[in-house]
Amino acid sequence: SELPRFFQAGRHGELKKYNINEFRAKDWYKLGYDLANPKKKIKCFKKAVALDPLHGPAWHFLGSIYNGMGDFKMEKFCNQKALEAYKAGLQRYRRKITKEEWNIRNEETKKDEMSSMSFPKPTYDVISSIDTEIDDILENLARLYWNMAELEKAAECYDRLIELYPNWASPHRARGEIYVRLGEHLKAIDDLRFAVEDNHADFKSYYLLGMSYSIIGNADRSKWYFRKAKSSAENSPDSIDAAEVRADSSYELEDYGYSIDCYKEILKRNPKNTYAWNKMGEAHLAKGDNKQAKRCFEKACKISQSKNSNDGVGTP
Repeated sequence: SELPRFFQAGRHGELKKYNINEFRAKDWYKLGYDLANPKKKIKCFKKAVALDPLHGPAWHFLGSIYNGMGDFKMEKFCNQKALEAYKAGLQRYRRKITKEEWNIRNEETKKDEMSSMSFPKPTYDVISSIDTEIDDILENLARLYWNMAELEKAAECYDRLIELYPNWASPHRARGEIYVRLGEHLKAIDDLRFAVEDNHADFKSYYLLGMSYSIIGNADRSKWYFRKAKSSAENSPDSIDAAEVRADSSYELEDYGYSIDCYKEILKRNPKNTYAWNKMGEAHLAKGDNKQAKRCFEKACKISQSKNSNDGVGTP
């Protein structure tokens, strides 16, 4: 009964006061979600998936953490496990099978390759993420496909969500961004307009609308949406996403000086942001400052080479 207060208060240093032997997968997942230290998060999520190998969100977060650490082998492994878990959730939702059946299936999965990846020995807590509602399963699965660069499959998940909940703006917003990345700009415009009608402060959707209208050749609408994106993003001064939208929108509006200032703001927070270095170089180039542009491009190249040298290197 004390666990909810413990988690809400964030008193992770008091963990020793609790009998962690009684923790279930959902408790380890919640603790890992709340912690800030990546190594501690990994330990908690590993505990969660050892207790429940079908805990998709825990596998999913593990993949994201390993990606940030440059351990792409482990990221791929965890993403595949998350994919299996989410698909299992969908299957269970469709067939409405019993927990007794899932107990049998869990027993059958004990011999999988997980033990070779240095995870804790699984004990199989069957209070699983497979009991999640269908909207959560589909949304998580869509995000995972997105992370794995399988955008068409991600779009299909959002299609199903929109069929189930046609007035829910979030899947429209996400599917609109996918359509932009896939180059299907007329479809993107329909979804993104739905999103901004629901949320007039949605600066990212305004920016993507500006990009789509620009690509299909409607310059007036494009500029209107870029201005709208810029002004909306100014209302979120602490958001890194808003800073990026301000920078990109200003660049598209040919306000290169302000755009450079915004990219500098981004780089103060993350000096290794290659996107910001590249875009700042483009802005300097547009202003005719070739020397500064060259410096920015060289910096972006140096960071990229450093990252690439670590690709695929990781110890399970």
